[in-house]
Amino acid sequence: ILTETERHRARHEAFAARMAEEQAKLARQEHRHQTLADKAKTAKRSEAEERLALREATQPPRRR
Repeated sequence: ILTETERHRARHEAFAARMAEEQAKLARQEHRHQTLADKAKTAKRSEAEERLALREATQPPRRR
């Protein structure tokens, strides 16, 4: 029974270590995803501002 208990303990420790590695990997992926999403959002906002500026620049001046 003691050898079986020790075998289960070792197996549990191996699973715990693997789980910690996978959680760290997932955290890095989530951070990368968030960074890329933020950059995309900034780029879209910048492009929209540029389109608006171009549209305003092509409009004739307003009369008073």
